[in-house]
Amino acid sequence: MKYPGTKVVCIALGHDEKSHDHPAYKQLLLNSLTWVSQK
Repeated sequence: MKYPGTKVVCIALGHDEKSHDHPAYKQLLLNSLTWVSQK
């Protein structure tokens, strides 16, 4: 693993506002931020 002891999230989504405004993307982003902020 390149970053031992860390959490890494990579989200490869489209590059337009339709993708970033989608409710599922917003939930995925929130879930990812919650996960990486936990110890």
